[in-house]
Amino acid sequence: MVYFVLVLGFILLTSQNIVKKKYQQISTSGVCFFSAIVAFCAMIVFASINRNWSFDVRFLLPIIAFAISYACATVGFLVSIRYGSLANSSLVLAYSLLIPTFYGIFFLHEPVSVKLIIGLVLIAVSLWLSNSQGAGGKITWKWVVFILIGFFGNGMCSTIQRQSILTYGEENIRLLMACALSISSVLMLISSFVMREKEIISVTLKKGWYLAVICGVVNACSNLVFIYLNGRLPASVMFPVLSGGNLITVFLYSLLFLKESFSKKQYVGFFLGVAAVVILNL
Repeated sequence: MVYFVLVLGFILLTSQNIVKKKYQQISTSGVCFFSAIVAFCAMIVFASINRNWSFDVRFLLPIIAFAISYACATVGFLVSIRYGSLANSSLVLAYSLLIPTFYGIFFLHEPVSVKLIIGLVLIAVSLWLSNSQGAGGKITWKWVVFILIGFFGNGMCSTIQRQSILTYGEENIRLLMACALSISSVLMLISSFVMREKEIISVTLKKGWYLAVICGVVNACSNLVFIYLNGRLPASVMFPVLSGGNLITVFLYSLLFLKESFSKKQYVGFFLGVAAVVILNL
């Protein structure tokens, strides 16, 4: 069952990227408003499946921390695309899963084996080679600022979620997620008005609302996968495997369905990713 859920996690992560890419074909603006709808729809999913509504004041800290991290991860990444290369932004965001990986090793005292070290090195090299497309575009200070916001936001989301499960148990995590996503939705809605997305809101509602709904539901499902796996796999294994698996599914989708061509470096990166996932699961 764990391996089945892992594969499902790869597919869900890839599906989110496909939906976001589809939205960007409709509009390159309105990212905060689009993200607010995504977070709201994800919140609805968690609220609908939650059965325990007993709120503890101790939940406030992880709820607020996750809400801020989620908003930073979503908006930081999407805005970074405006000021830099999509390939570079995707690469940096992929490396953010090393944050919960090292958190598991240094703070949760998860065992470090030779195969784990080999797997991590292969994942790191694989991600770099797979995103190697020649010129990556000019690096600007705005890109650096926003991609760092996305990097730490994305990494902290996974770290906070894992620690919350260990501290409060799976029976409370759905309530925490529903509350955090509702706050995050409000934060991104406020950001939408601050960034003057007023003109594009009507376009998002008319042409992109269904994509936001789909993305929100898929996002909620991927988080449910993370919640399930968090109690069954060490972070030092789970997050590298998810990162490598996402790389594999994106590569196969691009090759088989989008008919994209890849360089020799990218093919090497793909096969290193496959090898890393196999080694980490031995």
